Amino acid sequence: MSKSKSKADAALLSPDIAEPKIDPTACVSAQARIAPGVGIGPSTDIRECVSIGFRTRIGARVHIDSSAEIGYDVAIGDDVWIGPRVVIMPRTTIGAGSKIHASVHVGQDVILGRRVLIGGYVVLQDGLHVRGGAIIRLR
Repeated sequence: MSKSKSKADAALLSPDIAEPKIDPTACVSAQARIAPGVGIGPSTDIRECVSIGFRTRIGARVHIDSSAEIGYDVAIGDDVWIGPRVVIMPRTTIGAGSKIHASVHVGQDVILGRRVLIGGYVVLQDGLHVRGGAIIRLR
């Protein structure tokens, strides 16, 4: 790995960045609302009507969809961590401090409370509401 690549990776993960750090290979809609300190990984796709809170980290190859309705129908809180290859469908709310590990599918109309932990390879069904502090994982 080259030194320039290492510095780019370090900058993406640094919690002290004021402006959002978006990988050049990511596709982020101009209508998406991205707060300061957000890091967005390579090959990630974020559609319009998405709001992302302060200091949130989004891994590689994440897809965040929206229904393009008026307002922001996907709301991701502050200090959220979203691992690689996660798919988030429209009309979803992810509470502050939550962590979603790799290859999770978040269905439509899902509401995750604050500080929810979702383990890797989990599928959250449409319409699911999860209270704050919950842990969901495969056995």
